Amino acid sequence: MKKNLLKTKLLLLYFGLSLYSITGCAKDMDCNIDTEHVHQYVNDEGLKKYISGEKEYVGDFYWTDKYTSNSTIINEVSKNNLCLASQNIDYINSIMSNYTKKREAWINSYVYGSYYGYGYHYDFNSGDYVFNYGLTTGYHWEYEWQDIPLDKYTENKVRDITYEFKFYKIDENGNLVSKNFKTFTIDDIEEGYNYFNEKDFVQKYTSDSYYLNKEEFNEKVLELD
Repeated sequence: MKKNLLKTKLLLLYFGLSLYSITGCAKDMDCNIDTEHVHQYVNDEGLKKYISGEKEYVGDFYWTDKYTSNSTIINEVSKNNLCLASQNIDYINSIMSNYTKKREAWINSYVYGSYYGYGYHYDFNSGDYVFNYGLTTGYHWEYEWQDIPLDKYTENKVRDITYEFKFYKIDENGNLVSKNFKTFTIDDIEEGYNYFNEKDFVQKYTSDSYYLNKEEFNEKVLELD
């Protein structure tokens, strides 16, 4: 019984701290609007979204006096933590411009860190240095993925990193539907996909490793060990 009571208290404390971490000691803002509505909040990056309640801030979003009584935004957009694309064009374009295709090569590099290898230590009992094999720390040669320019050739295996951007729409049945777009401008987004969630907006894809065709490269070979 005591254990169950302790678990209950810990859960209440956890959820209380979780709620506090979101709203902190945020005060309620003065609002005299009688009809059902949600206010627009904005963060330091300029991202705008509608959030229910009248708290001064929620997470890193701050209350503004702008609001809407649109039922779709109240019941679908705000409830699902979505943002309106039309109100965040600069934000979207900025994010898209930062996530362009890149390439990585599997390169043998001299790095510092933990690795399994041979080392030695001083044995105080025998007065000798003893060699052993195991987990140790220091500089060593190790293969790792490193960025290389897209227009450079290497004989090492490579892989491509590409990005897509997830948008949402509300269909004729009121269901939330998502779709990824391979584009770097909001102008190419299919009509109707008017919403996004900043938490899953960027979708990262890593290709299987492969080898480049040297004949496709006209510039000087990039020497990689």
